[in-house]
Amino acid sequence: MRQGGPAGIERRGSLRQFREAGRAARRGQGLARPLLQRRHLHLRSAEGIQPLPEAGPPGPQGRVPEGGRVKGWGAVSDFDGTITLRDVGDHLLLHYGFADRKTIEESYSLKVRVEDFMKRAFAGAALSERVIADFVRERVKARRGFREFILFCEANGVPFEIASGGVDLYADPFFAKHGVSVKSFFGKAKVVKGGIKIDYPFLRRTDLSSFKASRVARMKRLGLKVVFFGDGPNDFKAAALADKAYATGRLLKLCRERGVPASPLTDFTRAAAYIKRHP
Repeated sequence: MRQGGPAGIERRGSLRQFREAGRAARRGQGLARPLLQRRHLHLRSAEGIQPLPEAGPPGPQGRVPEGGRVKGWGAVSDFDGTITLRDVGDHLLLHYGFADRKTIEESYSLKVRVEDFMKRAFAGAALSERVIADFVRERVKARRGFREFILFCEANGVPFEIASGGVDLYADPFFAKHGVSVKSFFGKAKVVKGGIKIDYPFLRRTDLSSFKASRVARMKRLGLKVVFFGDGPNDFKAAALADKAYATGRLLKLCRERGVPASPLTDFTRAAAYIKRHP
């Protein structure tokens, strides 16, 4: 987490409908028709975007089975600054004057938990759901190849999930904008008087850095090789555990300093090509 892609589907209808569609996408339950027809990693084909070549026989909609072992690849990714070109949380706080650059920079210390910083920083961020949704639609850009990579995973039965210290208030409109459905873990945010209250239900007994690593470990226990994508210090444990890591920003620097193999993350389609070459 934290440090443009193809045009997404334009928002239609009320803000409530827009956000409900985003929630469904983030949960991996698909968008309301006619955006998405299938339950998991399915996209409506975008004009000019073609799926990448298959890496092998298609699997059961890219899901990791509850029991037994499977072969092939799985993928885990951070969101802010990884899937998006810029950290959305930082961008919001800076743009609306709720944090300065010094505060943001200090939040990347290895001594600071991302989830703790997010709770503190947004507690005083008086932003409405509509303001955040409009900000995402107009300013937040996806990293090149993100849509194509999801198409590739869906076509080849590659389980793909997102683990993030970001929040649903901006993740929902992002996924709705791009018309994608991905299994995801985000903080739950609620607009309250004078700010935003954030909770991380999936971090009851662990911290974000360890949780990300646990998602990689889970796939490996099932017999999958795992590719991980990240950009921040809190992604380091997961990157070190993965069979293949793509990193950018502070994570790439940290991996190089500590001798953890990582390829620069510039385009998600490079990962699809790697999976195809190493079945």
